[in-house]
Amino acid sequence: MKIAIILGILAVSGLVKATGDTTEQPTDAPTNDTTTSPETITPTPSDTTTSTPPKTTGTPPHTTSKPTTPATTPAPVLATNTYTIKKNGNETCLLVTMSASFSVNGKSVIVGKDAKADTTKSNCGKLFVNFGTANWFSLLFKTDNKSFFLDTVEANVNTVDANTTKQEIGKAALKASYRCTSGIDIKLNHNVTMHTTNVQFQPFQVVKGQYGTAETCAADMTKNVIIPIVVGCALGGLIIIIIIAYLIGRRRIKHRYESM
Repeated sequence: MKIAIILGILAVSGLVKATGDTTEQPTDAPTNDTTTSPETITPTPSDTTTSTPPKTTGTPPHTTSKPTTPATTPAPVLATNTYTIKKNGNETCLLVTMSASFSVNGKSVIVGKDAKADTTKSNCGKLFVNFGTANWFSLLFKTDNKSFFLDTVEANVNTVDANTTKQEIGKAALKASYRCTSGIDIKLNHNVTMHTTNVQFQPFQVVKGQYGTAETCAADMTKNVIIPIVVGCALGGLIIIIIIAYLIGRRRIKHRYESM
């Protein structure tokens, strides 16, 4: 009995051994396995394509640009202008010569060389003048069929409208002219004053396009009187000095003879 049990055990162990020999044991994967894991390549700083811009050692040149100044319009210069108005296209019937400026609320506005007579608004008894930027003035003359005079002055200067009427300035006979070199100051309303010098005008009737005989203003007549008086006084004083010097010299000569 014991022998049979031992033989059975040996037989079972032999079977188990045989079975173990036929079962493949797991082995490590060969190095030449066709399944490969992706290789991750980590770039080194030297392999990167990002490049830093080259450093410039020199400083950029410093350029100084001159400031541009806007073009300025030169201020007008006081000018003596002559305005001529014609009738029938070729016959002069109004002549006006003057230098003019305006005081508007304490500011001076000059009538320069750019002043032009507006022939569409002028006639034989009225002068309309444009000057500066949108400025204008007009002179209205009246007549009693024997003489003429300046009656009305209107102006628009620096957007200020002003006028004065019934002045009777510069009364003179028809076909003659009125002249006042000293000038005339004409006060308008709204604190506006027209200053004129070298004035001469002749409305309505002008012979051959030229001024007639001039009737002079009182200011010019005063100047004309003062100048001869001053010259006469100077000559009189010189004569008196010569006489005194002659008398003194004669007295000295007389004393010399008496002392001898």
